[in-house]
Amino acid sequence: MIYKFTIKLVFLIILISVCNNLSYSLNEIDSLNLLMSKAKEQDKPGLFNNLASKYWFSEPQKSFSFSREALRIAVKYNSEIDQAVALNTIGVTFLITNKNDSALFYLYKSLSKFEQLKDTIKIANNLRALGDVYSGTTDFNKAQEYYLKSYKLFEEVINNPKLSNSDINKFAILLNNFAGLKLDLENYEDAKKYFEISVKYYEKINSMQGLSIAYFNISLCWEQLKNKLKREEYLNKAYKIALENNILSIQSNVLSNFGKIYFENGEMNKAKLNVDKSIILALKLEDKTILYNNYVINGKIYSKLKDLKKGLNNFEIALRYSLESDSKSQQIEVLKHISDVYLELKDYKKSRDFFEKHINLKDSVFTLEKAQKLNQIDKKFNLERKEKENEKLLRLNDVKEFNNNRLWIINISLIIIVSFGVIILIVLRKRNNIKEKLNNVLNEKNIEMIDKNKELEISNSTKDMFFSIIAHDLKNPLGNFKQVTDILTDDESELSEKEKAEFLELMRTSAHNLYNLLENLLEWSSSQKNLIVFNPSQFDLYLIAQENTKMFELAADHKNIKIINNVKVNSIVKADLNMIKTTIRNLVSNAIKFTPPQGTITINSIIENGIIRVSISDTGVGMSDGIRNKLFKIEEKVTSLGTNQESGTGLGLILCKEFIDKHYGKIWVESELGKGSTFTFSLPLI
Repeated sequence: MIYKFTIKLVFLIILISVCNNLSYSLNEIDSLNLLMSKAKEQDKPGLFNNLASKYWFSEPQKSFSFSREALRIAVKYNSEIDQAVALNTIGVTFLITNKNDSALFYLYKSLSKFEQLKDTIKIANNLRALGDVYSGTTDFNKAQEYYLKSYKLFEEVINNPKLSNSDINKFAILLNNFAGLKLDLENYEDAKKYFEISVKYYEKINSMQGLSIAYFNISLCWEQLKNKLKREEYLNKAYKIALENNILSIQSNVLSNFGKIYFENGEMNKAKLNVDKSIILALKLEDKTILYNNYVINGKIYSKLKDLKKGLNNFEIALRYSLESDSKSQQIEVLKHISDVYLELKDYKKSRDFFEKHINLKDSVFTLEKAQKLNQIDKKFNLERKEKENEKLLRLNDVKEFNNNRLWIINISLIIIVSFGVIILIVLRKRNNIKEKLNNVLNEKNIEMIDKNKELEISNSTKDMFFSIIAHDLKNPLGNFKQVTDILTDDESELSEKEKAEFLELMRTSAHNLYNLLENLLEWSSSQKNLIVFNPSQFDLYLIAQENTKMFELAADHKNIKIINNVKVNSIVKADLNMIKTTIRNLVSNAIKFTPPQGTITINSIIENGIIRVSISDTGVGMSDGIRNKLFKIEEKVTSLGTNQESGTGLGLILCKEFIDKHYGKIWVESELGKGSTFTFSLPLI
């Protein structure tokens, strides 16, 4: 790789600047808390989101808590803009904590809402955040795609005099991040161009932090373009602003780069003085990348001065920082330096060992370098193709110019004819406009009718579901009750103890089914009328799973079914406790219903990228694709019998889906006839 680890450091600095005001004061938080105590609930999402951004880098867990509370209130009051901002804030928090899959999930959701609201600035800033995620995962093509989309949107509004400093700062951040990507792709001229544009906007809003970052980045471009004078000029500009405004990260970086320059010039004392100053600042910042950079330079200095033991010691410290940062490019570089020092010390075995580590690691990243080279070949091919197309266009333009001169006279004649035609068209257009207006009115009425028909279909499906349940699924268990009680109270009937036990078992089963059905009906009815309040709190999913295991112990024992709880202890989620209890209860109840005697039901959980997936698996009868595709749909009627003729309507699964949807989660089923079923739902872990 041509680029060095200093570029990686710059990305960190740029990312930190996303926060706009990273060095916030406690007074700001106190002010927000004071406003919160006086605000109405529906006005609180904006304050919660603002508080969340204040804790992005210091306490991400607090940021998650505040932004999720903002989302909860926004959903409660149906505020689309507050929901979009809360989703974006959660996505950025995941971005900062390097949970890229979760970051993409929430950022795409917020982007969809911002696009519906047609908020250009927020759409552009959301696209920039998506570019940041893809840049962090080294999917440079995707990153460049989203940065370009963001850039084009910002260009449409950036010259608006009413634009706030905060929005201008967002554009400057985009320019910096986009330029940083160009730097990684070794497109140094483009990188320098976008960094220089960012300077213009940082000056406009008087952002000293932004200016110092931009000047430092430009110095990196000049370093790669081999212009020492320009490189030192912009390092000095960055350092001056950083000193005046106490920006320690830029001071440390500039001093490190000056140390590198002095080393290259053979001025070892000056090099070491600058590097040592940089190390002191980097230790305060706990910045492993700057520390790595400085210890590598120190190692080179001591090696040059033939103090090989000190040189080796510095390289080993650098290796430790590179391992902690998990930076492959840093490890490749420093392993080679360590091998060279052992070679100088004539310790050939260790020299060979470290050189082999260097080669093996370098080979492992060869695929990435190969992809970058292919990208460069594609660029050259496209450039040559464009040049050939331009030459062809020039020749065509010469021919067109000749033809244009010849056609000029003909065109003048045609103008007169066309003028008469236009007059006739205007008269006809007026008549057509009247017809179009009438057609538009009819189309609008048709659209209204279509919408009303859809609403009516949903209403009919809901009504049919209720009638079906009342007509069949309530009737059957109640009928069983009536028949059994008639037989048991009939004086003339002579029943054996075995028959009495069978009738009592039938009553128990009917009562159990009837109770579950009524419970689901009541909860679903409340859900349809928006009477159920979404009230998230933190709880351990393991305990809920264990509670359901105990709840269904008797029913499971009756069929000799074993229920196993494999949910991990301390699987803390923030969700609506009653909704999740109802969901797990329905899924376990269904599993018992469709699992034959001697079967097993297992409750499992998997945690990945900030999301927990809970699955209830059974060794039951399974289901066909036709039945599976009808589940979770109110318009589809699903009536099935369990292994002991227990009835089922599918209402419980519809209720589960509605509850999981309220958590921005997913629920699905995998099943095969004769091999059992697995119902799974996902929730954010925080």
